[in-house]
Amino acid sequence: MTEHDTHSQWSPWLGQVPPPHGSRVAEQIPIAVRLAMLQADYDSCREILNLNVRDLAAVVGVHPMQMSYVELIASVRRILEDQRNRILELEADRPGCR
Repeated sequence: MTEHDTHSQWSPWLGQVPPPHGSRVAEQIPIAVRLAMLQADYDSCREILNLNVRDLAAVVGVHPMQMSYVELIASVRRILEDQRNRILELEADRPGCR
């Protein structure tokens, strides 16, 4: 919506102050509200990260705060690689497979 659109005879906002649009919207939101929105977004991301850490720690078999997120991911990758190697070993030992 442009400024011209808000003043045309077909505009639903004719004779009224149109709602803010474009880059002006952010300017009209009070800083306290923007900060609260940012805090809510951060809290949501943090909760997702905490859930991931707990899930990965359960897979590895350690307490959630015992290892960092990166260490947990590396441990899960090692577990998966070990499992793949074990599957390949078992398939190689089994006659008639491949």
